[in-house]
Amino acid sequence: MTLLEVESLTKRYGSITAVDDLSFSVAPGETLGLLGPNGAGKTTTMGCIVGLLEPAAGRIAIDGLAPKSKTVSAMVGYAAQRTALYLSLRVSENLAYFGGLYGLRGRALAEAVAKIIDLFDLDSLTGRRVNDLSVGQAKLVHLASAVIHEPTLLLVDEPTAGLDVSARRRVIDAIRRLATQGTAVIFSTHYLEEADEACDSLVIIDHGRRVAAGPLGDLLATDPDPATIIRLGNGDTVSFDDRDLMAAINSVDQDQIAEVVVERPSVRRLYERVIDSSDADGAGTGNAGTGNASTEADSNTGDDSSSADG
Repeated sequence: MTLLEVESLTKRYGSITAVDDLSFSVAPGETLGLLGPNGAGKTTTMGCIVGLLEPAAGRIAIDGLAPKSKTVSAMVGYAAQRTALYLSLRVSENLAYFGGLYGLRGRALAEAVAKIIDLFDLDSLTGRRVNDLSVGQAKLVHLASAVIHEPTLLLVDEPTAGLDVSARRRVIDAIRRLATQGTAVIFSTHYLEEADEACDSLVIIDHGRRVAAGPLGDLLATDPDPATIIRLGNGDTVSFDDRDLMAAINSVDQDQIAEVVVERPSVRRLYERVIDSSDADGAGTGNAGTGNASTEADSNTGDDSSSADG
Protein backbone atom coordinates (compact mmCIF):
# COMPACT_ATOMS: atom_id res chain seq x y z
CA MET A 1 0.00 0.00 0.00
CA THR A 2 1.25 3.47 -0.89
CA LEU A 3 0.39 6.51 1.23
CA LEU A 4 2.38 9.21 -0.57
CA GLU A 5 3.09 9.33 -4.29
CA VAL A 6 5.40 11.93 -5.80
CA GLU A 7 5.54 11.73 -9.58
CA SER A 8 7.79 13.85 -11.80
CA LEU A 9 7.78 16.74 -9.31
CA THR A 10 9.35 19.90 -10.71
CA LYS A 11 9.69 23.25 -8.97
CA ARG A 12 11.31 26.37 -10.39
CA TYR A 13 12.27 29.72 -8.93
CA GLY A 14 12.55 31.92 -11.98
CA SER A 15 15.31 30.47 -14.13
CA ILE A 16 16.48 28.11 -11.38
CA THR A 17 15.12 24.57 -11.38
CA ALA A 18 15.04 23.60 -7.73
CA VAL A 19 13.42 20.18 -8.13
CA ASP A 20 13.58 18.39 -11.46
CA ASP A 21 11.38 15.40 -12.35
CA LEU A 22 11.60 13.86 -8.85
CA SER A 23 9.61 10.69 -8.18
CA PHE A 24 9.28 8.45 -5.12
CA SER A 25 6.64 6.89 -2.88
CA VAL A 26 6.21 6.16 0.82
CA ALA A 27 4.14 3.46 2.52
CA PRO A 28 2.42 3.61 5.94
CA GLY A 29 4.92 2.99 8.73
CA GLU A 30 7.89 3.54 6.41
CA THR A 31 10.70 5.94 7.34
CA LEU A 32 12.28 7.50 4.28
CA GLY A 33 15.48 9.51 4.48
CA LEU A 34 15.60 12.44 2.05
CA LEU A 35 19.31 13.13 1.71
CA GLY A 36 21.45 15.52 -0.27
CA PRO A 37 23.92 18.39 0.09
CA ASN A 38 22.91 21.96 0.80
CA GLY A 39 21.11 23.25 -2.26
CA ALA A 40 19.90 19.80 -3.30
CA GLY A 41 16.20 20.60 -2.94
CA LYS A 42 15.11 18.74 0.17
CA THR A 43 13.20 21.57 1.83
CA THR A 44 11.58 22.60 -1.43
CA THR A 45 10.40 19.02 -1.96
CA MET A 46 8.86 18.95 1.51
CA GLY A 47 7.24 22.33 0.95
CA CYS A 48 5.54 21.02 -2.17
CA ILE A 49 4.35 17.86 -0.42
CA VAL A 50 2.69 19.77 2.43
CA GLY A 51 1.15 22.31 0.06
CA LEU A 52 3.23 25.35 1.04
CA LEU A 53 4.76 25.58 -2.43
CA GLU A 54 3.13 25.21 -5.83
CA PRO A 55 4.97 22.81 -8.18
CA ALA A 56 5.65 23.80 -11.76
CA ALA A 57 4.86 20.27 -12.90
CA GLY A 58 4.24 16.78 -11.61
CA ARG A 59 1.78 15.12 -9.28
CA ILE A 60 1.62 14.69 -5.51
CA ALA A 61 -1.03 12.48 -3.93
CA ILE A 62 -1.49 11.70 -0.24
CA ASP A 63 -3.82 8.75 0.14
CA GLY A 64 -4.96 9.60 -3.39
CA LEU A 65 -5.76 13.23 -2.55
CA ALA A 66 -4.11 16.55 -3.41
CA PRO A 67 -1.93 18.17 -0.69
CA LYS A 68 -4.15 21.22 -0.26
CA SER A 69 -7.38 19.33 0.32
CA LYS A 70 -8.97 19.78 3.75
CA THR A 71 -8.89 16.05 4.43
CA VAL A 72 -5.14 15.87 3.77
CA SER A 73 -4.37 18.76 6.14
CA ALA A 74 -5.55 16.63 9.05
CA MET A 75 -3.44 13.69 7.86
CA VAL A 76 -0.10 15.50 7.62
CA GLY A 77 2.35 16.81 10.22
CA TYR A 78 5.26 19.06 9.31
CA ALA A 79 8.18 20.08 11.51
CA ALA A 80 10.19 22.67 9.58
CA GLN A 81 13.79 23.58 10.35
CA ARG A 82 12.84 26.70 12.28
CA THR A 83 11.35 25.91 15.68
CA ALA A 84 7.79 27.26 15.54
CA LEU A 85 6.70 27.62 19.17
CA TYR A 86 5.37 30.44 21.33
CA LEU A 87 8.29 31.33 23.59
CA SER A 88 6.22 32.91 26.37
CA LEU A 89 3.86 29.94 26.65
CA ARG A 90 4.52 26.81 28.66
CA VAL A 91 5.15 23.53 26.90
CA SER A 92 1.70 22.18 27.79
CA GLU A 93 0.09 25.39 26.52
CA ASN A 94 1.96 25.14 23.20
CA LEU A 95 0.85 21.55 22.73
CA ALA A 96 -2.75 22.44 23.54
CA TYR A 97 -2.63 25.40 21.15
CA PHE A 98 -1.36 23.34 18.21
CA GLY A 99 -3.78 20.56 19.01
CA GLY A 100 -6.57 23.12 18.83
CA LEU A 101 -5.37 24.24 15.40
CA TYR A 102 -5.92 20.67 14.23
CA GLY A 103 -9.49 20.73 15.53
CA LEU A 104 -9.01 18.90 18.82
CA ARG A 105 -11.29 20.11 21.62
CA GLY A 106 -12.18 19.29 25.21
CA ARG A 107 -11.45 15.76 26.36
CA ALA A 108 -9.99 14.74 23.00
CA LEU A 109 -7.47 17.58 23.23
CA ALA A 110 -6.53 16.78 26.83
CA GLU A 111 -6.01 13.11 25.95
CA ALA A 112 -3.91 14.01 22.91
CA VAL A 113 -1.67 16.30 24.97
CA ALA A 114 -1.23 13.63 27.65
CA LYS A 115 -0.41 11.01 25.03
CA ILE A 116 2.17 13.13 23.25
CA ILE A 117 3.81 14.12 26.55
CA ASP A 118 4.22 10.43 27.34
CA LEU A 119 5.45 9.54 23.84
CA PHE A 120 8.16 12.21 23.88
CA ASP A 121 8.93 11.95 27.62
CA LEU A 122 8.10 15.62 28.17
CA ASP A 123 6.58 15.34 31.64
CA SER A 124 9.40 17.26 33.32
CA LEU A 125 9.06 20.10 30.79
CA THR A 126 5.31 20.68 30.64
CA GLY A 127 5.27 23.53 33.17
CA ARG A 128 8.26 25.35 31.71
CA ARG A 129 8.08 28.21 29.26
CA VAL A 130 9.63 27.51 25.88
CA ASN A 131 11.91 30.50 26.34
CA ASP A 132 13.59 28.63 29.22
CA LEU A 133 14.23 25.41 27.31
CA SER A 134 17.50 24.28 25.77
CA VAL A 135 17.74 24.09 21.99
CA GLY A 136 17.37 20.31 22.14
CA GLN A 137 14.33 20.46 24.42
CA ALA A 138 12.66 23.04 22.18
CA LYS A 139 13.30 20.88 19.10
CA LEU A 140 11.65 17.93 20.80
CA VAL A 141 8.58 20.00 21.73
CA HIS A 142 8.51 21.38 18.18
CA LEU A 143 8.38 17.83 16.83
CA ALA A 144 5.74 16.85 19.38
CA SER A 145 3.53 19.76 18.31
CA ALA A 146 3.69 18.52 14.71
CA VAL A 147 2.25 15.11 15.66
CA ILE A 148 -0.23 16.12 18.37
CA HIS A 149 -3.07 15.16 15.98
CA GLU A 150 -1.55 11.73 15.16
CA PRO A 151 -0.86 12.34 11.45
CA THR A 152 -0.51 9.45 9.05
CA LEU A 153 2.32 11.28 7.26
CA LEU A 154 5.05 13.26 9.05
CA LEU A 155 7.70 15.38 7.34
CA VAL A 156 10.65 16.52 9.46
CA ASP A 157 13.32 18.84 8.07
CA GLU A 158 16.74 18.59 9.73
CA PRO A 159 15.27 17.70 13.15
CA THR A 160 18.64 17.16 14.86
CA ALA A 161 20.71 19.97 13.35
CA GLY A 162 22.74 21.69 16.06
CA LEU A 163 21.77 19.26 18.82
CA ASP A 164 24.10 17.39 21.14
CA VAL A 165 24.33 13.60 21.04
CA SER A 166 21.75 13.06 23.83
CA ALA A 167 19.17 15.39 22.25
CA ARG A 168 19.71 13.84 18.82
CA ARG A 169 19.09 10.40 20.28
CA ARG A 170 15.78 11.49 21.82
CA VAL A 171 14.57 12.95 18.52
CA ILE A 172 15.52 9.87 16.50
CA ASP A 173 13.95 7.56 19.10
CA ALA A 174 10.72 9.56 18.88
CA ILE A 175 10.70 9.29 15.08
CA ARG A 176 11.23 5.54 15.28
CA ARG A 177 8.40 5.14 17.80
CA LEU A 178 6.04 7.05 15.52
CA ALA A 179 6.95 4.79 12.60
CA THR A 180 6.24 1.66 14.66
CA GLN A 181 2.75 3.08 15.28
CA GLY A 182 2.11 3.27 11.53
CA THR A 183 3.11 6.86 10.77
CA ALA A 184 4.93 7.31 7.47
CA VAL A 185 7.94 9.56 8.08
CA ILE A 186 10.07 11.56 5.68
CA PHE A 187 13.03 13.24 7.29
CA SER A 188 16.10 15.01 6.01
CA THR A 189 19.39 15.01 7.87
CA HIS A 190 23.05 15.77 7.39
CA TYR A 191 23.96 13.26 10.10
CA LEU A 192 24.17 10.24 7.83
CA GLU A 193 24.55 7.80 10.72
CA GLU A 194 20.96 8.66 11.66
CA ALA A 195 19.78 7.42 8.29
CA ASP A 196 21.63 4.15 8.90
CA GLU A 197 19.71 3.48 12.10
CA ALA A 198 16.32 5.04 11.42
CA CYS A 199 15.52 4.66 7.71
CA ASP A 200 13.81 1.88 5.81
CA SER A 201 14.53 3.55 2.46
CA LEU A 202 16.40 6.50 0.98
CA VAL A 203 16.04 9.09 -1.72
CA ILE A 204 19.31 10.89 -2.40
CA ILE A 205 19.12 14.03 -4.52
CA ASP A 206 21.74 16.38 -5.90
CA HIS A 207 21.00 19.61 -7.73
CA GLY A 208 17.35 18.60 -7.49
CA ARG A 209 17.90 15.33 -9.35
CA ARG A 210 17.41 11.90 -7.86
CA VAL A 211 20.73 10.07 -7.93
CA ALA A 212 19.81 7.04 -5.78
CA ALA A 213 16.60 5.65 -4.34
CA GLY A 214 15.27 2.43 -2.92
CA PRO A 215 15.14 0.23 0.18
CA LEU A 216 18.13 0.83 2.44
CA GLY A 217 19.29 -2.79 2.32
CA ASP A 218 19.22 -2.89 -1.47
CA LEU A 219 21.21 0.34 -1.76
CA LEU A 220 23.85 -0.75 0.74
CA ALA A 221 24.23 -4.05 -1.10
CA THR A 222 25.64 -2.12 -4.06
CA ASP A 223 28.76 -1.34 -1.98
CA PRO A 224 31.59 -3.88 -1.62
CA ASP A 225 31.67 -5.46 1.84
CA PRO A 226 33.98 -4.80 3.53
CA ALA A 227 36.36 -2.13 2.24
CA THR A 228 39.82 -2.20 3.80
CA ILE A 229 41.47 1.18 4.11
CA ILE A 230 45.18 1.28 4.94
CA ARG A 231 46.70 4.59 6.01
CA LEU A 232 50.46 4.75 5.54
CA GLY A 233 52.97 6.72 7.56
CA ASN A 234 53.72 9.04 4.64
CA GLY A 235 50.09 10.20 4.65
CA ASP A 236 48.96 8.12 1.68
CA THR A 237 45.76 6.10 1.87
CA VAL A 238 45.25 2.82 0.05
CA SER A 239 41.75 1.34 -0.29
CA PHE A 240 40.87 -2.24 -1.13
CA ASP A 241 37.45 -3.65 -1.93
CA ASP A 242 38.60 -6.94 -0.54
CA ARG A 243 37.11 -9.39 1.95
CA ASP A 244 40.55 -10.80 2.80
CA LEU A 245 42.01 -8.42 5.36
CA MET A 246 45.41 -10.13 5.53
CA ALA A 247 45.76 -10.11 1.75
CA ALA A 248 45.18 -6.36 1.76
CA ILE A 249 47.73 -5.79 4.53
CA ASN A 250 50.34 -8.01 2.82
CA SER A 251 49.96 -6.04 -0.40
CA VAL A 252 51.70 -2.95 1.02
CA ASP A 253 54.97 -2.25 2.85
CA GLN A 254 53.97 -3.25 6.37
CA ASP A 255 56.63 -1.02 7.93
CA GLN A 256 54.73 1.95 6.51
CA ILE A 257 51.30 0.98 7.90
CA ALA A 258 49.99 3.56 10.39
CA GLU A 259 46.37 2.38 10.60
CA VAL A 260 44.08 -0.27 9.17
CA VAL A 261 40.33 0.40 9.02
CA VAL A 262 37.70 -2.05 7.80
CA GLU A 263 34.60 -0.17 6.70
CA ARG A 264 31.24 -1.86 6.41
CA PRO A 265 28.55 -0.71 3.97
CA SER A 266 26.92 2.42 5.33
CA VAL A 267 24.76 5.32 4.24
CA ARG A 268 27.82 7.56 4.44
CA ARG A 269 29.79 5.42 1.98
CA LEU A 270 26.79 5.14 -0.34
CA TYR A 271 26.11 8.89 -0.12
CA GLU A 272 29.68 9.89 -0.86
CA ARG A 273 29.87 7.49 -3.79
CA VAL A 274 26.66 8.59 -5.52
CA ILE A 275 27.21 12.30 -4.87
CA ASP A 276 30.78 12.08 -6.20
CA SER A 277 29.48 10.23 -9.24
CA SER A 278 26.75 12.81 -9.71
CA ASP A 279 29.24 15.69 -9.55
CA ALA A 280 31.56 13.93 -11.98
CA ASP A 281 28.73 13.37 -14.43
CA GLY A 282 27.73 17.01 -14.15
CA ALA A 283 24.81 18.70 -12.34
CA GLY A 284 23.36 15.60 -10.81
CA THR A 285 22.97 13.31 -13.76
CA GLY A 286 24.40 10.30 -11.96
CA ASN A 287 22.26 7.27 -11.18
CA ALA A 288 22.33 4.53 -8.55
CA GLY A 289 19.89 2.00 -7.23
CA THR A 290 16.54 2.80 -8.81
CA GLY A 291 17.38 6.48 -9.15
CA ASN A 292 16.52 8.58 -12.14
CA ALA A 293 17.77 12.10 -12.77
CA SER A 294 16.22 15.16 -10.93
CA THR A 295 17.48 18.89 -9.77
CA GLU A 296 17.06 21.46 -6.84
CA ALA A 297 18.70 24.17 -4.67
CA ASP A 298 18.57 23.69 -0.85
CA SER A 299 19.78 26.34 1.56
CA ASN A 300 19.78 24.36 4.80
CA THR A 301 22.02 26.18 7.21
CA GLY A 302 21.60 24.00 10.28
CA ASP A 303 19.80 24.54 13.57
CA ASP A 304 16.88 26.96 13.70
CA SER A 305 17.52 28.12 10.14
CA SER A 306 14.61 28.94 7.93
CA SER A 307 15.10 27.46 4.49
CA ALA A 308 13.52 27.90 1.12
CA ASP A 309 16.15 25.59 -0.18
CA GLY A 310 15.92 26.04 -3.85
